[in-house]
Amino acid sequence: MPPPWVNPDLPSLALKLLNAPQAPKSHPTPRRIRILFNGVYIADTCSSSSPSSARFLWEIPYYPYYYLPWSAFPSRPSEAKESSTTDEVQWKMLQEVKQDKKLDGADAETSGDEVVARIWEVRVGDKSTDRVLEYVHGGPDGSLAGLVRFEFGAAGNKSPSASHHMLSAC
Repeated sequence: MPPPWVNPDLPSLALKLLNAPQAPKSHPTPRRIRILFNGVYIADTCSSSSPSSARFLWEIPYYPYYYLPWSAFPSRPSEAKESSTTDEVQWKMLQEVKQDKKLDGADAETSGDEVVARIWEVRVGDKSTDRVLEYVHGGPDGSLAGLVRFEFGAAGNKSPSASHHMLSAC
């Protein structure tokens, strides 16, 4: 596994975490996480249905990463759409990460590709990033469903602490 500061291949990361024999280590964090992207807050855990619902998730054994619920992104597209545009924020689905859902002993009717994650592009003004990973499927214990990995370096800062605001309460 490359060091945590190297940008992982998002489809490979999604499949690795979803196909792990057990769910990756994950802990809730009480911190409020807001993502400021090109001068616009595109995510806020206090605006989601469950305040402070961000999670630490260990993608590799010794380094956690912030994951936010999809509901923390108020301008996000609905499930039925592949894009969304508000006055300031544009979303476009770039790729669906699929996996064969046929299990050992399953019949042909239950086989086929299942969407397990999506790669998104978000654009605010003249700045965009394609480093947004949304988990559709929940993984071994269902805990990944609805979580989003937004690469904080894509927000234009070198470290997560510089690109989001952490407050103890909403």
